Amino acid sequence: MIELHFHVSAFPHVDRMRFVAQEMVIRFLEPIINLAKSWQDRETATQILETAYRQARGGPVLRMRDAALHQHLDETVRKAAAEWDDRSRHGLVSEPFTKVLEGAFSKLRAALGRQRCDDCEADKLCGGILPAQRIEVEPRCLNSLYQLVKASATFTRDLYGRYLVGLTNAVQIDLHFTPEPDLANRITGVTEFTLPDARLALAGKAIPSWVSLGVPLGTLSAAEYFPIVYVMAHEVAVHTVQELLGERGRRHTKDRVAFAEGLVDQVIYDELRETVRHERTFGSLVPAYALPYIEAFHSSRGETGGAQKTPFWKPDIGFGRKAYEVLLKLGSFSLRVSANDMEPTAVEQEAREWAHGAALALNVMALSENERQGVVDALASLDDEFLDKRDGVAQLDAPDPGSTVARWAEVLAEIQEIPGPTGRKLLLELLYFTLA
Repeated sequence: MIELHFHVSAFPHVDRMRFVAQEMVIRFLEPIINLAKSWQDRETATQILETAYRQARGGPVLRMRDAALHQHLDETVRKAAAEWDDRSRHGLVSEPFTKVLEGAFSKLRAALGRQRCDDCEADKLCGGILPAQRIEVEPRCLNSLYQLVKASATFTRDLYGRYLVGLTNAVQIDLHFTPEPDLANRITGVTEFTLPDARLALAGKAIPSWVSLGVPLGTLSAAEYFPIVYVMAHEVAVHTVQELLGERGRRHTKDRVAFAEGLVDQVIYDELRETVRHERTFGSLVPAYALPYIEAFHSSRGETGGAQKTPFWKPDIGFGRKAYEVLLKLGSFSLRVSANDMEPTAVEQEAREWAHGAALALNVMALSENERQGVVDALASLDDEFLDKRDGVAQLDAPDPGSTVARWAEVLAEIQEIPGPTGRKLLLELLYFTLA
């Protein structure tokens, strides 16, 4: 099983206050919108949220010298409650919605009480959730991020442990949460394989990675907050373990991103979605109602441009996802050949698992950027092999045993068992044959 060792640091003092205040609004006040029945109650909910977010993102306490976190949180709640009181005095809040608001504010105030910490004023630079001395400290104000990092590590270890049983490499990760510019409206993630400026040097034999997660603190709401888990899972489960089996230094993708950002990302997204849906690993940190926000973030990735700023970003995202669909077909083909008596639903589930194992094995193999892109090109080229040329209906029966499709199914099955040098040799021979 992969070992993941983290050092995690986060926002300086003022940005930490902005993050926590918005997080409280997201978790305790934003759900009231869906509980408002009349247009007046919906207007009340909207006004309360706008007031709360305005204070959380730029309230006057943030400009006070030596302000403590609890002062900013208290002022945010006070302003939001004042908005509610004002509308109640004018008869604009129904009795049923009053009970909704009472419950929401009661839970919010209880949660804020747990955020108070005597160390807050002294810790202006937030020395780290997990300090450089490797002494694990569980924070109060950033506890959600602390728990999310631990859960993401468990998710990644369990995922690779389930599909690649013999993988035992160790990875050391310096993960830093940073604020995005105030006009930004999307969380970002970047993983680097060489030590960036002003980051912690990682000692030891474990393979190092430096991850930055940028959070839009000027616009944070549920739509930006809940995808944090997806971006974190992507950076850790796609990039920090990339080329684990390589003997040379790992390389960044410079031009083409179809493999990591399209193909392997689709695996991580699909596994994460199932984990959240069934309340495994992340629990209340990422509730089921967060899924639409995660799904919307994933579906819009092709429009973002990505950290690489490559002109191929959008087409490569689509190309990689097409390769993923071909992997699913290869899995179905392989299973139907070896077990013709399987139920269709069982074939579909096992084909998914087969495809995910193949993609994860490819991700940890020692492949160059050109070879990774070649894998996607080759897989995409197999798509026509699954179509009946007469009517365009996917056949998924059995192309000839000696066909290219059959050979790819055989090799991908082998590298899931042996993803090291032997598997790499088989893969590259088939790759060059397919693309010749």
